[in-house]
Amino acid sequence: ALEELIASYERGAKLISHCESVLDGARKRLELITLKPKPSEDGNDQSKPEISDIKDDSPTTSNDDEIRLF
Repeated sequence: ALEELIASYERGAKLISHCESVLDGARKRLELITLKPKPSEDGNDQSKPEISDIKDDSPTTSNDDEIRLF
């Protein structure tokens, strides 16, 4: 009975080691995906938006003294 428990413990330790290495590899792949965006086909780096690509959602200013909450 004790030998079976020890064998099960050793098998569990090996499984933990294997799972940790698989998770580590997955984490590294995710870091590569999230930290290094792919350049576009024309060679331009699309990681930073151009000024013209940014939409201005700020309200237009008017000369009215009206205060809008929504």
